[in-house]
Amino acid sequence: MRVSRKKLRIPPKNAYFDSDIHFCFALFFCDFKISLFSGYSDSMMLKLDGRVALVTGGSRGIGAAVSKLLARSGASVCFTYLNDDRSARRCEDEILRMGQSCMKQKIEVSNASKVRNAVDAVLERFKRIDILVNNAGVWKRG
Repeated sequence: MRVSRKKLRIPPKNAYFDSDIHFCFALFFCDFKISLFSGYSDSMMLKLDGRVALVTGGSRGIGAAVSKLLARSGASVCFTYLNDDRSARRCEDEILRMGQSCMKQKIEVSNASKVRNAVDAVLERFKRIDILVNNAGVWKRG
């Protein structure tokens, strides 16, 4: 069964862009695919040179897409992941091939002390965090 956009109240395929927030990505909801700036020119890319981004849950899915978009836009990217070492290595390699600095950290984001340690590691290496994307999902059985 295919669900229509109108029924879900999802806008048509387009990019959500806010240059003040420095966050942009395009979602293709009905096909459950992510496409970064599909059909957009390079002149519409964000200019994030010199910025540092921290993306939680940044090795797969939407988190990986956001991490790569931020790197493509010029930011140094630090991302966290939980289990999938292979996806994390793949994402890190793609970001490094773009010529951007990348740092990956395997942490459990529901553990506050581990999150503090991860933030401290980012600050130690890059001296700042300009962009924070809280993408990691924390799920506990009730």
